[in-house]
Amino acid sequence: MNNPFLLYDFLQHMFRDQMFLQNRNTYSTDSTDTTDSTVDFEPMVPQKKEYESKMTDLELVEKTVSRMKRDKDFLLILQNILNVCNDSEKFEEVNLGVLRGFAQLLDEISDDNCEKPLKLISTTLSERFLTKELLKFTCTTNKVTKLACLATGGFGRIFIGTLEKTDGSKNKVIIKKSLPGKEKFLKSEATILSQLDHKNIIKMVSFVPDSMELVMEFMEKGRLDQFLEGEKVPKKRFYNIILDIITGMEYLEQNKIIHRDLASRNIFVGLNMECKIGDFGLAVKVTRPDGIYKEQDGGISGYHTPPSVIISQEYSIKSDIWAFGLLVWEMHFIKYGGFLFMLKPILDRFRFSGELPYDTVAPRIRNYVLRMMHEDSSRRPPWAEIKKFFSSSV
Repeated sequence: MNNPFLLYDFLQHMFRDQMFLQNRNTYSTDSTDTTDSTVDFEPMVPQKKEYESKMTDLELVEKTVSRMKRDKDFLLILQNILNVCNDSEKFEEVNLGVLRGFAQLLDEISDDNCEKPLKLISTTLSERFLTKELLKFTCTTNKVTKLACLATGGFGRIFIGTLEKTDGSKNKVIIKKSLPGKEKFLKSEATILSQLDHKNIIKMVSFVPDSMELVMEFMEKGRLDQFLEGEKVPKKRFYNIILDIITGMEYLEQNKIIHRDLASRNIFVGLNMECKIGDFGLAVKVTRPDGIYKEQDGGISGYHTPPSVIISQEYSIKSDIWAFGLLVWEMHFIKYGGFLFMLKPILDRFRFSGELPYDTVAPRIRNYVLRMMHEDSSRRPPWAEIKKFFSSSV
């Protein structure tokens, strides 16, 4: 337990917050209570100095929780907090930080006899809490308008729509709405995007927690795979697109983020043919010193996952480099005569045979793609070397 008195600090914050003291009757279970709403009432938590020398940290916490479970007013106050804890205008960030610590503290306390309301509240607080970075992007549902559905994926539906700005004008945006039961993926994607700011990473415009919608910038020319199929792209621009992707991936590596779904369908092209990496639904932030992320919630086995990772479920920057090798092959295949409808059967065969048709790929590029997709991850080149190689192709 990082701070044994975090619970006390939370209660002090809460009882001092005038927002919850303005109407004492709202929280009271006694309809005859006529206590003046501005009158301070004694906190139910003993001051820590009085008990600090007499009780252990765990005893202090257990004593407080035991008293909380008997206090209906306190439970009602917590329920009211749930209604505003995602609204940065009504609830200060400092209190949200304490609120998160409180939720984590409750999770650490094992008590089979804990009343259901308290368990429900602590669980809901943990699920609903938004990071400070993400809070800056939150907006209300009535600011977002969905116009048409573009696609449905494994975790959500993609819409084109508009977002109303503070001056009343509307911007065209892309809206990703979570499918039922897949909310954690959208929240994870929004949390990661809220921490990123780079010219080759798709920008998050807003996040709507009430309806679980992620609002992103609109890229005029759409997905890279569809763009390459529909337009003749000059060789120089083609390799500049590859360099855009590499630059974005270097930035992700600097921020210890593994994309885990790097494919041509998840790269988006702007009006001036600049490219940005998108779809961070499977992305993760690495915390281990060795740069490995171990998947715990079921396996991921998409086309752009190295065979060894499908077995081990251990991801790293090197697994993204493998996926980038396959992405480069996809780009050459589509640019030089291949069609999108042909990709799936080819990738299905590749998954079992490990072989790709390289008829449309120059030998020099083919050999480097094979290096990036080497079975031994330690033999795959780093991003700096990859950038140098493709810069020489421009």
